Order: sequence, then C-alpha cells, then structure tokens
Amino acid sequence: MLQATKNRYTVETLKPLNILYDHEHWLTQQDVDMANGYVELIERTRSEKTPQIGDRLIYVDRYGKYYSNALIENNDEESGRISICEEPYIPFVWEQDANIRLSVSGGAFHHIDPKQLKFVRWTEGAFKDWGNCGACANGAVTFTAKVPLWSYSEPDPLYGDFTTATWRQYYLTKGMIQHIYQ
Repeated sequence: MLQATKNRYTVETLKPLNILYDHEHWLTQQDVDMANGYVELIERTRSEKTPQIGDRLIYVDRYGKYYSNALIENNDEESGRISICEEPYIPFVWEQDANIRLSVSGGAFHHIDPKQLKFVRWTEGAFKDWGNCGACANGAVTFTAKVPLWSYSEPDPLYGDFTTATWRQYYLTKGMIQHIYQ
C-alpha cells in the first residue's frame, strides 16, 4: 500500500502541467486544492494486490501488439471483469463511493479478469478534471498521482514471444494493384 501524498502541488508546481489552462483561465488555489484532493484520494486507494480503476497496465494482445500505457477504466461488478482502454488520452476523473471513476477515450476497450494481472511497479498516472471556470475550451486541470503498473498478456499468442515492444509489425497484402481508371 502506498502512503498518500498530501499537498503535492502548489500553484507554481502545477503550472508546468497546465500552461495553456493557466494562460487562458489563470490557475488558482482552488484548482490546486482540487488536484491535491484527487492525488490524495487516488494514492490512498491504490494497492499492489488489487487492480483498480485508474491503474495503468502493460497490455499485450494475442496478435503481439504491445500497449505500454493501457488504463483500467471501469470495473464490472456483475461479471467481475475490468474494462481496459488500449491507448487512453488523459482521463477525466471524479469521486464516487470513496473512490475514483473515469471518463476516457483513446482506443479499443477489452474486458479481462483482474486475477490474471501481475503487479510490475509504481508509476505516475495523469488525470484531469474541470478547473475553476467549469467545462469550457482548454478548461481542464491536469495532474499526476502514483498508481500501480500491472502486466497482462492475452493467452494463446499467435506469434509466440514476438511483440511490438521489440519488433516492428508490417501488414502485407498480395494481389494485383488495381487502379480506379482501368
């Protein structure tokens, strides 16, 4: 279990992550307090034993595609599976039931059994929420928190141990080139 960081950010230390936001909306102490509150909540609720929403994941699909920054974005209570996003943008975060929930886009989503994940190490995960001006253009405040990094590879890989982590993948087709004007 990780010790939660209290008051990680000040206005000055949060500015480098939010240059455009600060230029357009002025980063305030209210934004800093929001970010620090989320950092404390996120870090307080993380564990090396149980994968949770907001944790990062090294995900390898059965075709050998390697995703080094996949995200656990939801937990399906009925099936006991977690939903992961392959290539997430920085997710929007909010608090619900003394934990976090996320809204994320950025790629295909998969449902996997969390018991199959292996803890790798602690890493920094980026999150964001609307700042003091509310939902508007460039109105999100970004911050980071320490989260677990997990590892998962789908069973029955088509190409053995070859993945795009260390190898390039090319798509080849065979056939006559056909032109529209033939």
